[in-house]
Amino acid sequence: MAATTKVSQYGTQDGQEFVAECFAGTVSGKSYDNEVQAAYAALGGPTTPDLSS
Repeated sequence: MAATTKVSQYGTQDGQEFVAECFAGTVSGKSYDNEVQAAYAALGGPTTPDLSS
């Protein structure tokens, strides 16, 4: 999944790590593009103001 490389190297380990890294980045103020947001939602990531779908 190409979206994982846009988040962090650790986020490429598996889907749960990707979701965790995305969530942590978002609550820390980082923004992600639509591809990352779609992958986050597809993997069941909890909604946040910046990653709601």
